[in-house]
Amino acid sequence: MKIDRLLAIIILLLNHQKMTGKELSERFEVSLRTIYRDIEAINQAGIPIISYAGKNGGFEIMEHYKLDRQQLSLKEMISMMTALQGFHTMLGDDTVKLLIEKIQSLIDKDKQTQLKKHSEQINIDFNPWRINDGAQEKLQQLRLAIDNKQQIQFMYTNLQGQDRFRTVEPFAVVLKGFAWYVYGYCTQQKDFRIFRLSRLTNLRTTDQTFTRQAVSIEEIEARWGRLQANTQLKLLFQPTIKARVFDYFLPKEIEVQKDGTLLVTTKYHEDNWVYNMILSFGAEVLVLEPENVRSIIEKRVRKIIQLYESHAK
Repeated sequence: MKIDRLLAIIILLLNHQKMTGKELSERFEVSLRTIYRDIEAINQAGIPIISYAGKNGGFEIMEHYKLDRQQLSLKEMISMMTALQGFHTMLGDDTVKLLIEKIQSLIDKDKQTQLKKHSEQINIDFNPWRINDGAQEKLQQLRLAIDNKQQIQFMYTNLQGQDRFRTVEPFAVVLKGFAWYVYGYCTQQKDFRIFRLSRLTNLRTTDQTFTRQAVSIEEIEARWGRLQANTQLKLLFQPTIKARVFDYFLPKEIEVQKDGTLLVTTKYHEDNWVYNMILSFGAEVLVLEPENVRSIIEKRVRKIIQLYESHAK
């Protein structure tokens, strides 16, 4: 649409010192004649564009001109851009990229150096160290399904290693810690469920539409949270694993002992995930309570030993 192109030209000229007609025509895949008409229309709208002839010529918006910033301070706009750039690294969304350009256009050219300095000091990157190449595509597909209120289908691997086919009315995609989750209504379970994106395969969007139910993200999370915290654990960690302990648990849950060991008292939903989490600390952790969890961990350790003994050369 022409109005979109005119707005995009204004933003580009606000963010760049100068651009030639050829650069603009190639950027928007239109003729030079069309670009000249667009520049004239923008001038008539009251936005002063100066034209420079010659080898270093081009178009430029008059210095010190800026769009209305709606009372946003420079610090507020920089904070918004920092957050948006973080989301752009994860989502790869052209809409987010354009929004960053729009906000940047509201900042005076003489303040751009301050913006660049700040972006080098604080950088938000939601991508994990081990990048899942398919996550970005899944997120884009899910967002479209949510916007269009279309059911999705996929295979889901649960904590027991079982693959289950699911048909879901997607409600939201949520970033929790280092993982993305899909919140939605599962037609098989006839209830709201939370699915971890990394365990979701063969995702497809169906033609079946749905009416969004009157439930909030907070209500779904509250139900999930109650399921998660039904077992109190007491774990004793060796000092050598101190860094990981502070990564995993809240400071109020950790008590450093006189001998340097760390006593952790926390609550989790008791399932395979929590058993595997404990085992991931290897010989650096001892389960003190409850007894049934201690027994399960001990049995799994013995099973690991038997596995290695059976494959010993």
